[in-house]
Amino acid sequence: MADIQTVSIAIASASVVIAAIYYIFQLRHQTRMRETDFIVRLYSTYGSKEFHDMVMELQGLQFNDYEDFVKKYGPWFSKGPAQTAVYVVATYLSEVGVLLHRKIIDIDFFYDVFG
Repeated sequence: MADIQTVSIAIASASVVIAAIYYIFQLRHQTRMRETDFIVRLYSTYGSKEFHDMVMELQGLQFNDYEDFVKKYGPWFSKGPAQTAVYVVATYLSEVGVLLHRKIIDIDFFYDVFG
């Protein structure tokens, strides 16, 4: 029959294994929650009135080349609605691209939310 010391070692070993398994599940859960938080934050920006106005401004721009853009809307680094719209939308898309490229967010999950 097993003595008390052997039983306590077995219980301690089982406890360590159970704790490790629990920790692994917690890490997976935290990763999913972080990814979901990223998507919700991206979507809240995407769905905001300000961002929508910037996209509409950007879609309304009509120019053939850079010289035509400068003639109609002013120099690139000036402060105007066209330059702001381009900067805001490009920055947002760049942020999303980096997150997708680094696999911080899953592309399928992103596509399901944004279509």
